[in-house]
Amino acid sequence: MYADYVFYGEAYGGEGTPPLDWPRISRHADAYLDRLTYNRLRNGAVVTDTVRMAACAVAEVMHRHEETQTANPVGIKAESVGGQSVTYEDAAASSERYEAELLEAADLWIPRSDPLRYAGVYGC
Repeated sequence: MYADYVFYGEAYGGEGTPPLDWPRISRHADAYLDRLTYNRLRNGAVVTDTVRMAACAVAEVMHRHEETQTANPVGIKAESVGGQSVTYEDAAASSERYEAELLEAADLWIPRSDPLRYAGVYGC
């Protein structure tokens, strides 16, 4: 786990993810960061506070997305009661939006120019 719940609450200032959900959400956030960093963190690169902040930011996006999916599982985009009109969000558009939010959260702390995200040989 790149960031524990104490770091999430105290250093990052997070409060949206409940403590009981943190281990699961944090593992998913770590896996996402591993994908972005070509597994460099998992394979021994130094986990800095910047990486921990990125893990927290990604975890919050994941938790928010999870809550949205629970509250609105069918993907209702718009609804009007009087004329009984319902508009559903396209699944592909929803997935793209979610991926963009994850990437934006990670980019804030580990920009694409960071050596961890370099696709070539690292640390030469």
